[in-house]
Amino acid sequence: MSNKLLILCNFIILLMFTVGAVAATEVTFEIKKIRKTQGDLHYQIFNCNNPEIDKWDDLTLLSSGVVTPNSAKIKVKTQFLVTRLSCIRIFQDTNGSGTLEFSESGIPNEAVGFSDNPSLMLGYPKPQSTAVVLKEGDDRLLSIKMNYRRKR
Repeated sequence: MSNKLLILCNFIILLMFTVGAVAATEVTFEIKKIRKTQGDLHYQIFNCNNPEIDKWDDLTLLSSGVVTPNSAKIKVKTQFLVTRLSCIRIFQDTNGSGTLEFSESGIPNEAVGFSDNPSLMLGYPKPQSTAVVLKEGDDRLLSIKMNYRRKR
């Protein structure tokens, strides 16, 4: 029985080093340019250590949550297992589906925001263009601006 426990402990330690985990920490990010208070804001924090993953659906989700906006700018504090590179995606769920909705051409139908605030001129960003380094004890405030689909 103790051999199985030892093997399990070694596997967990190896897994932590493989994904680049450091420790659990608290991160604060400020969401700006919220135009509507209708529709919850969903935030998702992903592990972005693997530069070869270029699809959001293929990333490992580290933490997620929902906040209700009550002004044009709010602060969110969350705790998660820090990795070397993390990507934060926020969307405002205006239709109540719980998921980010896209048009047929792949453009988000709902307001979105990303860590590192990449330009959306060339379309939906790849995860690596939103990656930020988060460290244990990192007390900086991340600022994330919401982007809205332009009416034509």
